Amino acid sequence: MNKCKLIAASALTVFSMCSFIAGCTDSGYKLISMKEGIQPFAFEYPSSYTLIRLDLRNDDYSKYTEVGLSGSYGSSYSEIYVYVWNAGNGLNSASMMMDQLLTGAGDMKDYVLVSRNSVIIGDTLTEQAVFTADSAFSDPSSTLPANDSATRPATYRVSTMIYGGFALEIDMTCDQSLTDIVQDDYQHLLDTLKVG
Repeated sequence: MNKCKLIAASALTVFSMCSFIAGCTDSGYKLISMKEGIQPFAFEYPSSYTLIRLDLRNDDYSKYTEVGLSGSYGSSYSEIYVYVWNAGNGLNSASMMMDQLLTGAGDMKDYVLVSRNSVIIGDTLTEQAVFTADSAFSDPSSTLPANDSATRPATYRVSTMIYGGFALEIDMTCDQSLTDIVQDDYQHLLDTLKVG
């Protein structure tokens, strides 16, 4: 059995209760497919990334899915997160989501909005923004928490969309020195994203 099939079989065994499937594709990317939870979705991401967060909540108190990935770039920092939750409470457009997100980001040290535009991903109108700001990243190999005195310049790319009553937010955060590389990784995730 090749390594990719073994990974998929192991992930299927471990996560079968939440219908999470991870595996490799022929193109050198890994695949995540969330079959249950509040909104099924799937995407590919570079095989050099590690799954660092998988949180599924679908109970009386909260309903959301969160997937976190970390890039393998030495001491440089890169992460991509996918969040899905019930859009309720008057949150009815990708534009409104982005307005709220950028208002909060405006409080970050050295915040600069680089671009904001509307695009179609799949068949869904999506808002995208790129901004830079200082962020309190810790060294990825360190077990010590980040602190405000250890900030470094970061690039953020964010996509927001509403699909079938659910809100999706896909975030990229990385050291500015990795922006071009990680944006390519992020774009591949968006290009392969399937919702529903």
